[in-house]
Amino acid sequence: MPCVSVNFHDDELFIGFLSRYARALGLSGVFDFLLDLSVPRKGALNGVSADIQKICGILGTDFDRAMRQTFQRGAGQSVQLGDHLFQDQRLLRGQFRVCPACLRDDIGSDLTDKTALNAYARMTWSISCFRVCPKHQLFLVHSPEPGPSHEFNQTWEAWLPEILDGDLDQKSNNVALYERHVARVLAGENFQLGWSDAFPLDALGSLCEIIGAAKVFGPGRQIFDCSPEDIALAMDEGFRIFSQGRDAVIALLIDLRTRPGEPQLRPQGRYGPVYEWLKRGAGAAPEYEPMKTLLREHILESWPLDAGTDVLGHRLEKRRFHSALSAAHDYGIRPQHVINLMKDAGISGALNLPEVEQIYAATDVQNVVGAISGAISMSKAQQFLGVTRTQMQTLISAECLTHSVGGDHARPRFSEEDITQFLERHAVFPVVKEILWHPRGYDIASAARKYGVSVAVVYEAVLSGELSKTTRASDYLQFSEIRLNIEEADRVFGREYPKGWQTISKVSKELGVSVTFLRELAEKGYLELREDQDERTHQGKTIVDSDSARAFGETYVSRRLLARRNGVQVREVQKRMDAAGILILEHSDDGTEWIVEQDAISRVEGLNGRRGMA
Repeated sequence: MPCVSVNFHDDELFIGFLSRYARALGLSGVFDFLLDLSVPRKGALNGVSADIQKICGILGTDFDRAMRQTFQRGAGQSVQLGDHLFQDQRLLRGQFRVCPACLRDDIGSDLTDKTALNAYARMTWSISCFRVCPKHQLFLVHSPEPGPSHEFNQTWEAWLPEILDGDLDQKSNNVALYERHVARVLAGENFQLGWSDAFPLDALGSLCEIIGAAKVFGPGRQIFDCSPEDIALAMDEGFRIFSQGRDAVIALLIDLRTRPGEPQLRPQGRYGPVYEWLKRGAGAAPEYEPMKTLLREHILESWPLDAGTDVLGHRLEKRRFHSALSAAHDYGIRPQHVINLMKDAGISGALNLPEVEQIYAATDVQNVVGAISGAISMSKAQQFLGVTRTQMQTLISAECLTHSVGGDHARPRFSEEDITQFLERHAVFPVVKEILWHPRGYDIASAARKYGVSVAVVYEAVLSGELSKTTRASDYLQFSEIRLNIEEADRVFGREYPKGWQTISKVSKELGVSVTFLRELAEKGYLELREDQDERTHQGKTIVDSDSARAFGETYVSRRLLARRNGVQVREVQKRMDAAGILILEHSDDGTEWIVEQDAISRVEGLNGRRGMA
């Protein structure tokens, strides 16, 4: 073999050295050179010890250096380079990125065939996360046109003039902290980071990128959305954090946790792509386990997660913390109510978070908020008690119904004791079941409407024993099941109206005459009306003498009542009246209503319905 002199540098890739050696011999490439040496290309590319030793023996190269500076395939996807393990997917084994300024240093000012062979590929350039030359602050660049795999010289020979002219320079404004660290470590320097040394160099680079991007750009930015300059900035920030140790990483996680933004119930929205990357992406690999463990511990100590939640592969057995939002959901009260209760108890959260997101120990929330956890809302209490919302408010105002929580500035909430105390009052009333077509008495709401009083007035009469014949319509104890004896109710509440008087609205319904027309007829002497005041609402009302109403119903009939009696429409009644030649006795002022004498239609077929009030 012709004798040539090619210097093998301490930081040079062995496959790149073979490429330069092949070009010095005038061969087309490294694989022709390996063929001449009778060495299989697979053995050379994968760092098989016997094949590398054979090459070194022929070339007179130090075997230990060659093994250290070549890619040695290990188990699975592991590859050893420079006494460090890397994952094959995070290496650029067949491609050669370069720092243009480094190649200019190699070549010198005069480009010749001989000086061109001085340009060589550094080991560090094969690491994917190594993006910026720490010496020259230039981005590593690929050749403008792809060259053959594993052929350094064939790839870059044609572009050396552009390299010398600086046409391929891409300046970085960052200091390449991660890249400096990698260069020192691969050079054999004992440069330790402490906790961060647990990560392989390539894994550390990926972490610096993802963590740095979350710090610099916030949770909304993905790595693939970043420009090279953005990634370099993120890499510097990420490495600065990891170089300061575990506490610095925790401080960043707390900062991400407490950053302003929309309230979050789960961690994914606070840590940008970091959480999902560690859970499902490349970060799920075993080499990232220390970071995954750290984030998991941080989340468990700073998020109000429910029991059973999966946190990066760990299933939470018991809830540790509550926020105002989660406590409000679990205990069925408003978030502000939770906040006020915790403030009143002198308990404050430890994190710098908005009030609704502030976290409290689950035991503290249980002790404070749990004290009213048995209390139910107003709407649910209505169902248990058998009352409407209006009835409930009336009973509360009259102190017939008590509640444990709320009332002044919050909606009432009822404890089990509140509900039981109210319902047990009704157990003394005997059950007299009703027949659908023959109800045995008034319910309280109907009595209140009939006599123009509030349900509280009727209920107090029931509780006082004034309505001693009160029963229940079923075995249930609800308010709506209480029944009043009709005669007894009339006796007790009849005095609310003067004897023999009833409301004009009731008379209007019974006679089939509008209230307006009734007033017109009263002015003409057909009925006796008077004004009164409703004791419940304190509003004015009109009442009608019962005797005059009854006499009116026996003597006269309206068009609306005739239609109702004969089961026909009002227009049909008018046709039959016209056909029979019956004269109208009184018209309403608007002409839409009239009355006639009962005797006038008593013998007319189709009009002679029953007499009296409906």
